[in-house]
Amino acid sequence: MEERIKYFWRMPRFPLLLDTGTELIALHSAEECEARLPPLALTGAPCPVIDAEAEGFAFYPERELITPLTGKKDWRKAEIIALYGARKRPGAPAYTRSLANRKLSKVVTDIVALVTAY
Repeated sequence: MEERIKYFWRMPRFPLLLDTGTELIALHSAEECEARLPPLALTGAPCPVIDAEAEGFAFYPERELITPLTGKKDWRKAEIIALYGARKRPGAPAYTRSLANRKLSKVVTDIVALVTAY
């Protein structure tokens, strides 16, 4: 089976958060990207992707390509939390953890867990 989702330059570190513009999607592996992204039938502008280390990537839907070549390379804790707040599903809890001693990668995994659960 030929993979449809391609990775240019290098692969992101999983899990990922993908912003479709209307919702956040949590992706835990390359296999899950392969299974879940093509059926979404996304078109248009590249979708922002945040990897497990809070590094920015982009998903180009027409090319079915994920690449680190994007304008938004570094995500901050507050930006990731604000994105979750703007895209969370009805009934999903707000992210209320203290950020002072929380590592950036832990914030990403916390948000992935919330998106996956709700």
